[in-house]
Amino acid sequence: MQNSGLGNSLNALLSLTNFYELGLFLLIGFRGRKTEEKIAAQIPMGEATGKLLSLINAETQIVENLSGIDNIKRLATNAYEGKITAALLTPGLWSEK
Repeated sequence: MQNSGLGNSLNALLSLTNFYELGLFLLIGFRGRKTEEKIAAQIPMGEATGKLLSLINAETQIVENLSGIDNIKRLATNAYEGKITAALLTPGLWSEK
């Protein structure tokens, strides 16, 4: 999902994970960081994404380039252990050659 969808889906995701004691792995397109974003409408959610993930105790990793790809596998594995994890993929990742 894109990070703007995170805010819209938290209640549904947490209702399922908490009630059924499930792990959850989120793969999120991380947009709206002031240092890279040119679209002002994406900045508020870009600033809130890390805070929201922290509030739900999600183990989070920002993946900015191809050298961070191994972190995605680690986060997915940790979700199988019942944790909430999130990989935040920045535009730099998909623009890298």
